[in-house]
Amino acid sequence: MKGSVDAWSIWDPYLALAELKEHARVIAFDKDVHKPNAFYIAATDFVDTYPALVTRLNGVFAAEGVWADQHHEEVAKAQAEATGVDLEAIRRFVDRSNYRVVPVDGEVIQSQQAVADRFARLGLIPKPINVAEIVWKWTPGS
Repeated sequence: MKGSVDAWSIWDPYLALAELKEHARVIAFDKDVHKPNAFYIAATDFVDTYPALVTRLNGVFAAEGVWADQHHEEVAKAQAEATGVDLEAIRRFVDRSNYRVVPVDGEVIQSQQAVADRFARLGLIPKPINVAEIVWKWTPGS
């Protein structure tokens, strides 16, 4: 055995490191299989108590996301410095990243509901959930 791996599921920037240092070959990116999402999560009590603050934070995050999408080199340098990960790997990761912050829409809710339903069927969560009931509705500019 050479210690090689036939297939591997990994996320950036570790994928970028494997591509650069180990010459790993990508079979498929997550976006080729499904639309990936990332979320900011807050406790319901916090959101209910401070909705104006949460709205303001979302606006700031959205503005910073626009800036990040337009300043990849600065983002890469800051992340490399903060993490100690190789700058070239971070550049590759940043260049294929999307920093936009937008409200959760019906398509995302439907996708997350499918995941929740699958987790419930597999017994990975204690009971079924209705994703639409737990999404806070944010309207940019409100």
